Amino acid sequence: MTTLVPPLVPPLVPPHFRDHNEWLVPPDTEIERLQGTLSNHLRQMEIKLSKPERTDFVKTLLAAQNQTCAFGKQVNGMYCWNEPKENYIDDVYTEKWYLKLQWGHIKPRCRKTEQTKEDLCLLCARCNNQIQTSRHLQQLKAELLSKIEHIDGML
Repeated sequence: MTTLVPPLVPPLVPPHFRDHNEWLVPPDTEIERLQGTLSNHLRQMEIKLSKPERTDFVKTLLAAQNQTCAFGKQVNGMYCWNEPKENYIDDVYTEKWYLKLQWGHIKPRCRKTEQTKEDLCLLCARCNNQIQTSRHLQQLKAELLSKIEHIDGML
Protein backbone atom coordinates (compact mmCIF):
# COMPACT_ATOMS: atom_id res chain seq x y z
CA MET A 1 0.00 0.00 0.00
CA THR A 2 1.35 3.43 -0.94
CA THR A 3 1.69 6.00 1.79
CA LEU A 4 0.02 9.21 0.71
CA VAL A 5 0.50 12.69 2.06
CA PRO A 6 -2.69 14.13 3.61
CA PRO A 7 -4.32 16.90 1.57
CA LEU A 8 -3.53 20.43 2.65
CA VAL A 9 -6.40 21.81 4.69
CA PRO A 10 -6.41 24.87 6.92
CA PRO A 11 -6.11 23.84 10.58
CA LEU A 12 -9.22 23.58 12.75
CA VAL A 13 -11.69 23.29 9.89
CA PRO A 14 -13.59 20.12 10.76
CA PRO A 15 -14.63 17.89 7.83
CA HIS A 16 -18.32 18.69 8.33
CA PHE A 17 -17.64 22.45 7.88
CA ARG A 18 -15.93 22.05 4.50
CA ASP A 19 -17.57 22.08 1.08
CA HIS A 20 -15.96 18.70 0.41
CA ASN A 21 -13.37 16.30 1.79
CA GLU A 22 -10.50 14.33 0.31
CA TRP A 23 -9.97 11.02 2.07
CA LEU A 24 -7.08 8.58 1.96
CA VAL A 25 -7.49 4.81 1.76
CA PRO A 26 -8.36 3.40 5.21
CA PRO A 27 -5.28 2.00 6.98
CA ASP A 28 -4.91 -1.64 7.99
CA THR A 29 -5.89 -0.71 11.57
CA GLU A 30 -9.27 0.47 10.26
CA ILE A 31 -9.78 -2.77 8.30
CA GLU A 32 -8.95 -4.69 11.48
CA ARG A 33 -11.49 -2.64 13.47
CA LEU A 34 -14.17 -3.17 10.80
CA GLN A 35 -13.67 -6.95 10.67
CA GLY A 36 -13.98 -7.02 14.46
CA THR A 37 -17.24 -5.06 14.51
CA LEU A 38 -18.52 -7.16 11.58
CA SER A 39 -18.57 -10.25 13.80
CA ASN A 40 -21.40 -8.77 15.93
CA HIS A 41 -23.56 -8.14 12.86
CA LEU A 42 -22.90 -11.62 11.48
CA ARG A 43 -23.68 -13.23 14.84
CA GLN A 44 -27.12 -11.59 14.79
CA MET A 45 -27.63 -13.07 11.32
CA GLU A 46 -26.35 -16.45 12.54
CA ILE A 47 -23.51 -16.35 10.00
CA LYS A 48 -20.11 -17.68 11.04
CA LEU A 49 -16.97 -16.42 9.32
CA SER A 50 -13.40 -16.78 10.47
CA LYS A 51 -11.28 -13.69 11.06
CA PRO A 52 -9.51 -14.05 7.67
CA GLU A 53 -12.91 -14.46 5.97
CA ARG A 54 -14.23 -11.33 7.71
CA THR A 55 -11.09 -9.42 6.71
CA ASP A 56 -11.54 -10.53 3.08
CA PHE A 57 -15.20 -9.50 3.22
CA VAL A 58 -14.25 -6.02 4.50
CA LYS A 59 -11.56 -5.60 1.82
CA THR A 60 -13.90 -6.79 -0.95
CA LEU A 61 -16.68 -4.47 0.20
CA LEU A 62 -14.29 -1.52 0.49
CA ALA A 63 -13.05 -2.19 -3.05
CA ALA A 64 -16.65 -2.30 -4.33
CA GLN A 65 -17.33 1.02 -2.56
CA ASN A 66 -14.15 2.70 -3.90
CA GLN A 67 -12.59 2.59 -0.40
CA THR A 68 -15.19 4.98 0.97
CA CYS A 69 -18.79 5.38 2.20
CA ALA A 70 -21.38 3.43 0.19
CA PHE A 71 -23.38 6.62 -0.41
CA GLY A 72 -20.25 8.48 -1.53
CA LYS A 73 -18.57 5.87 -3.69
CA GLN A 74 -19.16 7.74 -6.97
CA VAL A 75 -17.44 10.87 -5.61
CA ASN A 76 -14.85 9.27 -3.29
CA GLY A 77 -16.73 10.33 -0.17
CA MET A 78 -16.24 14.03 -0.85
CA TYR A 79 -19.46 14.94 1.02
CA CYS A 80 -18.96 12.39 3.80
CA TRP A 81 -17.29 12.95 7.14
CA ASN A 82 -16.29 11.27 10.37
CA GLU A 83 -18.25 11.66 13.57
CA PRO A 84 -16.99 15.04 14.92
CA LYS A 85 -16.12 13.55 18.32
CA GLU A 86 -13.75 11.17 16.53
CA ASN A 87 -11.53 14.12 15.68
CA TYR A 88 -10.96 15.08 19.31
CA ILE A 89 -8.32 13.21 21.26
CA ASP A 90 -7.89 14.47 24.84
CA ASP A 91 -9.87 17.59 23.87
CA VAL A 92 -7.39 18.40 21.09
CA TYR A 93 -8.62 18.55 17.51
CA THR A 94 -6.75 15.86 15.55
CA GLU A 95 -7.63 15.35 11.91
CA LYS A 96 -8.22 11.82 10.64
CA TRP A 97 -7.21 11.61 6.98
CA TYR A 98 -9.25 8.50 6.31
CA LEU A 99 -12.98 8.09 6.56
CA LYS A 100 -13.85 6.06 9.65
CA LEU A 101 -16.69 3.84 8.51
CA GLN A 102 -19.53 2.07 10.28
CA TRP A 103 -21.65 -0.91 9.33
CA GLY A 104 -24.96 -0.02 7.75
CA HIS A 105 -27.84 -2.17 6.59
CA ILE A 106 -29.37 -1.90 3.14
CA LYS A 107 -32.53 -3.52 4.50
CA PRO A 108 -33.30 -1.84 7.83
CA ARG A 109 -32.95 -4.27 10.76
CA CYS A 110 -36.02 -2.83 12.46
CA ARG A 111 -38.16 -4.14 9.58
CA LYS A 112 -37.45 -7.67 10.83
CA THR A 113 -36.74 -8.95 7.35
CA GLU A 114 -34.22 -11.70 6.76
CA GLN A 115 -30.71 -10.27 6.71
CA THR A 116 -27.70 -11.57 4.81
CA LYS A 117 -24.14 -10.33 4.67
CA GLU A 118 -24.97 -8.88 1.23
CA ASP A 119 -27.35 -6.51 3.05
CA LEU A 120 -24.39 -4.87 4.79
CA CYS A 121 -22.58 -1.78 3.59
CA LEU A 122 -20.01 0.60 5.03
CA LEU A 123 -21.16 4.14 5.72
CA CYS A 124 -19.59 7.26 7.19
CA ALA A 125 -21.06 8.52 10.46
CA ARG A 126 -23.09 11.22 8.70
CA CYS A 127 -24.69 8.86 6.20
CA ASN A 128 -25.32 6.15 8.77
CA ASN A 129 -26.83 8.46 11.36
CA GLN A 130 -28.51 11.16 9.29
CA ILE A 131 -29.33 9.71 5.88
CA GLN A 132 -29.74 5.94 6.24
CA THR A 133 -32.62 5.38 8.60
CA SER A 134 -35.18 2.73 9.23
CA ARG A 135 -36.55 3.43 5.76
CA HIS A 136 -36.20 1.21 2.72
CA LEU A 137 -33.96 2.63 0.01
CA GLN A 138 -36.98 3.27 -2.26
CA GLN A 139 -38.58 5.37 0.49
CA LEU A 140 -35.32 7.14 1.18
CA LYS A 141 -34.82 7.98 -2.50
CA ALA A 142 -38.30 9.53 -2.77
CA GLU A 143 -37.73 11.53 0.42
CA LEU A 144 -34.34 12.86 -0.70
CA LEU A 145 -35.61 13.76 -4.19
CA SER A 146 -38.47 15.67 -2.57
CA LYS A 147 -36.00 17.57 -0.38
CA ILE A 148 -33.85 18.39 -3.42
CA GLU A 149 -36.90 19.91 -5.10
CA HIS A 150 -37.54 22.06 -2.03
CA ILE A 151 -33.89 23.14 -1.87
CA ASP A 152 -33.98 24.04 -5.58
CA GLY A 153 -37.02 26.21 -4.88
CA MET A 154 -35.18 28.00 -2.08
CA LEU A 155 -32.09 28.79 -4.17
